[in-house]
Amino acid sequence: MTYSNSKMKRLMRRNNDVLKPEYLVMVDKQLDKLFKDLRYENGCLFLSTHNGKADASNVSDRVGFEACFNEILINRLFPKKKVTASLALTFYSMFITRLLGEYPQKFCTILSEDNGRWTYRFHIVHDGEPLWISEDLEKFAQPIMYDIFGGDNDGV
Repeated sequence: MTYSNSKMKRLMRRNNDVLKPEYLVMVDKQLDKLFKDLRYENGCLFLSTHNGKADASNVSDRVGFEACFNEILINRLFPKKKVTASLALTFYSMFITRLLGEYPQKFCTILSEDNGRWTYRFHIVHDGEPLWISEDLEKFAQPIMYDIFGGDNDGV
C-alpha cells in the first residue's frame, strides 16, 4: 500500500516527464550494483556501501538503524542526469520489485524530495518495532511517500 502527503501528490500530478528506455537500463544497472552487495547482519538488511561499519548487535531500534544506513541519494547514482520525479519513481518502484523478488521479509520503503534532491530509504518491518516514518505525512515539509509490502514477519 502506498501512502503520500499532499506535497508529493501535487508533485506527481505536475510530473509530465516521459522516461526514455535507456533510463530504465541505467536504473537496472544501479540496482544490480546495490543488490549485489546487500547483506544481513544481526537480523537487519544493509547496503554494503558502509564497509562493515554497521553493527546492529547492541541496537534496540533496528528499524532506525536500518533506515539510517539504507539511505540512497538517487541524484548521486545518476550524476550526469537531471533526476526528475519520473526517474525517482522508476527507481523506487524497481527497487520494490527487486526486494519482493529476492527477500521474504515485509519492508517499508520511503521516497522523499527536497529541492530537486531525491532520497530513498528502506528497512525491514520488524515485529514489535514501529515504522521509521511517522504515519502523519502532512507534518513533513517536503514531498514524501512510503510503501509497506512483502512477507508477514522478520524472516531473519
